[in-house]
Amino acid sequence: MSGAPIQLSGHIRAYTEWTGARNQTAGKDPRVLAGFLAAVGDQRLEQVTTFDVENWKTLRAKQVKKATVNRELNIVRGCFSRAVEWGRLSKSPVTGVKPFRVDNTRLRVLSPDEIARVLTDAPEDLALIARVTLEGLLRLSEVLNLMTSDVKKDPPGRDPHEEQQGATRADQPGFARGLSDT
Repeated sequence: MSGAPIQLSGHIRAYTEWTGARNQTAGKDPRVLAGFLAAVGDQRLEQVTTFDVENWKTLRAKQVKKATVNRELNIVRGCFSRAVEWGRLSKSPVTGVKPFRVDNTRLRVLSPDEIARVLTDAPEDLALIARVTLEGLLRLSEVLNLMTSDVKKDPPGRDPHEEQQGATRADQPGFARGLSDT
């Protein structure tokens, strides 16, 4: 570390000016860092602790979604990483702070046209698995473990939507064999 002690607000000001001149995506930095400053207080830069960052992260998660907090944490992380690079800190207080675990998977539902395209344009074995998946309403684990050998093709002339008297779903041709009904 070099020079006189630097206040957090002074470093944030210098950092946002620096990013504003170099990064096109720096638009949120001043707002996020102002919120961080308000939460931890304007103390000397080297006095900001990992606990302060964790506390801000927890408080912020009560206001916005955890995925948003993770993105904002990256901005705070960048600010302190630059302080280390500029020689203002020996170690970043954000180093030990882990982002929240979030489920960012998005469910995509096929349109009727897309379903028709999959069933007609896919290779025969994949189209058969797709049809079994759509008609059998399998669990995700069953779908992911489904193999071509688990399904059999309907005999010619049979309507797969026609229900058989006394037969279970697994007994009907065209549906998965050997999959658990539990």
